[in-house]
Amino acid sequence: MTAERDELLTELRTIWAEQHPGRPPKADFSDEVIAATTYLSRKIEKALKTRVIEPAFAEGFERQPTARKRGRAELAE
Repeated sequence: MTAERDELLTELRTIWAEQHPGRPPKADFSDEVIAATTYLSRKIEKALKTRVIEPAFAEGFERQPTARKRGRAELAE
C-alpha cells in the first residue's frame, strides 16, 4: 500500500503543479482526497479489464430515412 500511496502522491503533486503553476508545490493531500482517488483508480482499472460487448443496434432498430441525400444537390434551373 505504501508504494501505491507514494505513486499516487507523486501523480497528485504533478497534477497540482500543472493546474496551479503560480502556487507553491503541494506537500501533502488530505486522507479523504487520497482515499477517493485510490477508490476511483481501482474502479477504472476494474472497468477497463471488464469486456463490454454491445449489440450493433438496439432490439427493434429500424433504419430511419436521412434528412438529406449524400453527394451534391442538383440545382433547379
